[in-house]
Amino acid sequence: DNKDPRVEAYAVRALDGLDCGSLAIRIANIDAASVPQLDMDEHYELQIGSERIWLEANSTWGALHGITTLRQLTSAQGIPSGLHIVDRPRFAWRGCMLDVTRHFIPLAQLYQVVDGLQLLKLNVLHLHLSDDQGFRFRSEAFPELASMECYSKIELERLVTYAGDLGIRIIPELD
Repeated sequence: DNKDPRVEAYAVRALDGLDCGSLAIRIANIDAASVPQLDMDEHYELQIGSERIWLEANSTWGALHGITTLRQLTSAQGIPSGLHIVDRPRFAWRGCMLDVTRHFIPLAQLYQVVDGLQLLKLNVLHLHLSDDQGFRFRSEAFPELASMECYSKIELERLVTYAGDLGIRIIPELD
């Protein structure tokens, strides 16, 4: 009855063109305004039957991981009927840190990194945005601090929203 637009959009994008059959997704607690948090519930259960696949999760974040697992199974040699997976991450903080201060990474590549983190079921992207080698964030209060290659506030806001819709928190580091 309830729909989560983030889960629907990710399912379409992740499973497009893959032959996985009929998929039913049930999310117990949908909060469209929620954002990824350290203590978010990422548990999901995936049951593969002969005619339908059921994905149950307590939250959006678990449903996203369940879709990723289904994508991984589909891209293998085929989905075995009767498979039942109950999964939850062992650690609450799973991610990577990029030092864009010393080596600037274009925004398009950061989006690719976020997509890769989702495929690996990681949930944190730590961005090191400033140091003595560069200042990659254009401050409204001190715009002269910014390096020639930097991200605007709007670009970073869009990246945070995109990552958040995939269950990934962006942790900025400003020295």
